[in-house]
Amino acid sequence: MEHLQNYVPRRADGKFRVTKCFADGLSVERMNDAKMARAADFSDTDQLIGLEQSPQEFHHRGLMLQV
Repeated sequence: MEHLQNYVPRRADGKFRVTKCFADGLSVERMNDAKMARAADFSDTDQLIGLEQSPQEFHHRGLMLQV
C-alpha cells in the first residue's frame, strides 16, 4: 500500500482523491489491518489516506454470504 500511495492523485487543495483499490478478500483484510495500524500517524500519506479497499465481485459475494 505504501507503493500504491505514491500514485494516488491529489486535488488542487493538496488533499488526496479517494481511489478504489480492488483486491481479493484476503488482500482487503490486509489493507484494513495496514490502515488501522497507521491510523495514529501524522500525515495523510503515512495514514494511507486516499486508498479505499474494495473486494472484487467474486470475493464480495463470498464475504456477503459469510455475513
